[in-house]
Amino acid sequence: MANRIFDSILFWIAITLTIIVALWLLHGSPTETGSIIAVALFTATSEVLIWRYMFNLDKNVSISFIKMKNEMNTSFIRIESEMDRRFSSVNDKLNNIQNSLNKRIK
Repeated sequence: MANRIFDSILFWIAITLTIIVALWLLHGSPTETGSIIAVALFTATSEVLIWRYMFNLDKNVSISFIKMKNEMNTSFIRIESEMDRRFSSVNDKLNNIQNSLNKRIK
């Protein structure tokens, strides 16, 4: 959590510095080469932070899907065993009915 807050603060600092350098360049103070390097550096920093956040988000979503898949597999196994038990009971009852009918016919 603290890392995410630090990344957010760093991202907004990089964006703010990019805007400040661009405005300063429009005013005419820094050299063009220095300002281009500064703007590129701050833009690259913000892009890296955005990609880092996106990859962390993707990793968390993947982990959540894996957990959900495991929970669903467990639920399906439990449902399948319950259905097998119930069908076995129904099958036994049908066999009893068939045996009773066979005895009456003979």
